[in-house]
Amino acid sequence: MRGLVAEKAMRLKRLARFWRRNRDSASRYLHTEAWMERTITAAAIALLAAFAVTAARATAEYDYKKNERRVIDGGLAPNRRSAIRAGRAGDSFGFFLTIEPSHKVAARLSGIAPDDLLDTAPEALHAIWAPDSAHVAVSFRSSRHELT
Repeated sequence: MRGLVAEKAMRLKRLARFWRRNRDSASRYLHTEAWMERTITAAAIALLAAFAVTAARATAEYDYKKNERRVIDGGLAPNRRSAIRAGRAGDSFGFFLTIEPSHKVAARLSGIAPDDLLDTAPEALHAIWAPDSAHVAVSFRSSRHELT
């Protein structure tokens, strides 16, 4: 225990000695305008690099694989026999009515073009079913401030 205390005391003495020797030059350097300018420039470069590395996206995107379809938010019908899924059929994106639980495609929903969609993630696309599961409405964002 004494050895640790003595070692810490020695480190503190060395630090104090170093600070006494260098405090005048350090304080002169820290208070110059050049230091502030260099610091601000370095911070700006670091910030720009951070923004350049991360992709800034305001949309909810999902990269669907070929023939992958996912159930959208609220997409499972109340009777649990059908679902609305979003995904790819080959290379084109679209909405599909599927038979559950086999996930077989019953129909592709026409009238919603991929160019109309801002978001592609299944949790950003919404379905509202009638209680008898006979009718469904699909809502999505077509622009940043517009819900279709």
